[in-house]
Order: sequence, then structure tokens, then C-alpha cells
Amino acid sequence: MKLFKTKFSRYSTLTLLYLLGILFLNACTEALHILQEMNVREPKASISRVELKGLSLQKVDLLFDVSVENPNSMSVHLSNLNYNLFVNNNSFIKGSKTDPLEIKAHSKAKVNIPITLTFDEIRKMFSSIGNLDTIPYHLDLDIGADLPVLGTVQIPVSRKGSFPNFRIPKISMQGIKLKNLSFTEAKLNLNIQIENPNTFSFGTNNFMYALEVNGLQWMNGLLNQPVTLNAKSEQILQIPISLNLLNLGATAYQLFAGNAELNYHLTGQMKLNSSYDYLQSFNLPFDKTGNIKLTK
Repeated sequence: MKLFKTKFSRYSTLTLLYLLGILFLNACTEALHILQEMNVREPKASISRVELKGLSLQKVDLLFDVSVENPNSMSVHLSNLNYNLFVNNNSFIKGSKTDPLEIKAHSKAKVNIPITLTFDEIRKMFSSIGNLDTIPYHLDLDIGADLPVLGTVQIPVSRKGSFPNFRIPKISMQGIKLKNLSFTEAKLNLNIQIENPNTFSFGTNNFMYALEVNGLQWMNGLLNQPVTLNAKSEQILQIPISLNLLNLGATAYQLFAGNAELNYHLTGQMKLNSSYDYLQSFNLPFDKTGNIKLTK
């Protein structure tokens, strides 16, 4: 009796597995039949446009337009969108958009992905890009779409490009030239070099400055003549100044009469207007100290 139960139990299990197998095959066949009748296809996705929305001393704003096309005769829902932005072939920013989006039958939808990159973070991570005119990137997307019967499918999308590497113009003192000297007045030219390392030009008509030499306040003023800083070039800005030696004292006269090295402190700011459409006007402060020879 016990042997009979064991054999019966074994046969019952095999029969059950056989029946389940048939049901599974029938279900798969039925699912495939449904898919064939519905003609369910994966949506197509692409990054249709990349727009530079803003550029400043601190950051660059990019906007990626993702186009998703639904070729099916029923609506499709996008359940998730994950992105990974690579800068100079290194993963830099990861993120996701989880807001569900319905794409109606035989239609398209757009998803916007705004990404902001700060130049400080980029330069800290990639010191080698300091001299590049443009910074390469590529964006990888993984889009999740919910489809009938198939469930959620992941759609990979990628796009390569570059954005401007905005480098701050450099200001340095190049020299102080004595033009004329009397017991009461000294006339000089203050020569300031401005280097523009960018691929676009700047213009300025507002240059505020203050100059201190050997502890004496020589001059502060505003130069409002138009100046153009061409792309990838250096410009010498000559500022004529006149000093009242009676106010500065005998020490100042001795500086001009001799060949002593001058210790200077130059501060101020200049307002720059860019030829680049996305870069707004900005004030560039400067604070320079050093030693320099007076030329005659």
C-alpha cells in the first residue's frame, strides 16, 4: 500500500508538471498571437536638439530635447528616464526624471533635460582641459517604456557634442613710463595688458582702476574710451595719468628721479560685453600686486 502511494504521488507530480508545461506553452503562444495582432513595437527615441541656454563666469546651462515616437496603435507610458553626462570621457553628472508621460498612439512627445555644469567643478576634476577652446561631452540616456504584454522595456540613447570652455581674461601690469617730470607734476603712462584666451571677442568702455605705489595712493579713475579685445589675442591698454608731486611729497619726486624698483598695487574692475550671443555683460574685478621698473 505504501509503495502504491509513492508511485501514485510520483505520477501525479509528473502529470501536474506536464499540464503546467502545456498551459505555459499555450500562454506563450497566446501572448505571441496577441502581440502579432496588436503589432506591438518598441518606441523610438533620439536626442533631437542640444541648446546652450546660458554661459557665465561660473557655469554653462545646457538643454537636451529628447524626442520619443510611439509607433503603436495604443498609448505608451514612459515610466522613467535616467541620464549620465560624461565630460572628457569621465562620468560627471547622473540624474533621473520620474514624472510619468503618456504618448498617444502614432504620435511623438518631447522630454526636456536641463543640465547645469559649473566651471570650477570641471576644472578641479579635469585640469587637462584648461587650454581647450571647447569641452567634449556625451550624454547617455536609458528610457523606460511600459508596453502591453512585454512590460517595461529600456531604450538606450546617446549624443555627443561640446560646449565653450569660457576662460577669464587675464589682466597684468606691464609697465609705468615717465613722459614728463617737473618739480610739481609727473606725467606718466600706465600700461596694462589684457589677455583674451577665448575664441570670441570682448568690448569695454568702462575701466575703473586705483593704483598704489610704495604705499602712496597715486591715482584712481575711470577710463571710458571704447576698447576691443579680439579673440585669442593680447591688448595693451595705455592710461595717461598726472600726479601732483606737491601733494605726494618729496619721496615721490625721488622715485621718479632715480631708478628704484616700484612696488605697486593695482585694483579695479572692467565691464566686458561679449560678441558671444549667450554670454551676458559682466564685471571683471582685478587685484594685482608686484614689483616693476619705471621706464623713461
